[in-house]
Amino acid sequence: GYISDILTPPFASVEIIIAFTVGAVLRGIFVGIAVAIALAPFVDYTLAHPFLLVFYVLASCTLLGKLGLLSGLFSNSFDQHSAITSYLITPLSFLSGTFYSVQSLPPIFQQINLLNPFFYIIDGFRYCLTDQADGNITGGVLFLMIANGIMYSILVKLIDKGWRIKS
Repeated sequence: GYISDILTPPFASVEIIIAFTVGAVLRGIFVGIAVAIALAPFVDYTLAHPFLLVFYVLASCTLLGKLGLLSGLFSNSFDQHSAITSYLITPLSFLSGTFYSVQSLPPIFQQINLLNPFFYIIDGFRYCLTDQADGNITGGVLFLMIANGIMYSILVKLIDKGWRIKS
């Protein structure tokens, strides 16, 4: 019954998307701050590119928030929503170079990884913290901006149509 609570007030699809996205961004920022504070006594780190880090935090949280909203539109139950996380999000994040350099992969998998948005998120954060990157940072920034635009367009169309909401 949760989605009907959202549809009851006269909110436009843009307002719904912005509200969920702002919530996701704030949650991501607070979790990031909490993790940074918790790790500070154990890890000595500096920010190589602090202003670029702000972009990556906002773009990443925005993209993942929109992905969560899209997952909520596709899912009929919590189990389906969890399956999207288990079978799509987790593999993409682990295959993005989180725990290894993508340069160690065979060339074909390096090329396939260029379509993985999590690669650009992880690589951007790594670059902002360590000044080391496996990919092209400018390409990553463009990829994240385009991916956010595509996700926004898809969500507007689906919510305006009432897809799997107004049935």
